[in-house]
Amino acid sequence: MVAIGRKYQESCTASPSFYPRSRKDPFKSTCVHLANQGIGIETPLPTQPELVKDCGKFHLVESGESCSAIASANGITLTQFLGWNAAAGRGCSGLWADAYACVHVVGYHKPTPAQQPRNGVATPAPIQKGQTCAVIASQYHVSVGNLVSWNTAVGPGCTGMWAETYLCVGVL
Repeated sequence: MVAIGRKYQESCTASPSFYPRSRKDPFKSTCVHLANQGIGIETPLPTQPELVKDCGKFHLVESGESCSAIASANGITLTQFLGWNAAAGRGCSGLWADAYACVHVVGYHKPTPAQQPRNGVATPAPIQKGQTCAVIASQYHVSVGNLVSWNTAVGPGCTGMWAETYLCVGVL
């Protein structure tokens, strides 16, 4: 879980989400990232690959930083960080040093702690943009199959999840 991967220069012009402003030196920070077009936030460069489109706050990853340390320092969960920076991967081996990672998405509000219900089972946090069934299943130590069977509206491919809603993550 350490940022030791490739550098930004290896992907700037190879990625369809970037285009060079200058053909003289396409690896300089003159590439424009197209990830969050239209939301009014300037994306610093270079960025991690596969960044969410609605990122609103960035963190420059330094060599040796872990995904969990970055998440903790920015008041988000590791699950959120990995959801917003998909190419980092579950083990964080895809996180690039010297490139910006997303640490907040536009419209995200940290959930308030839920009151403990009478049955002793706390309501989970709502789904965040960028989360997948696999990430949620891993977070709550359940199978994706169970998650889908308890939440039939998400569908077999988990394409029916909506941000800012809740999923059943266990049964009594």
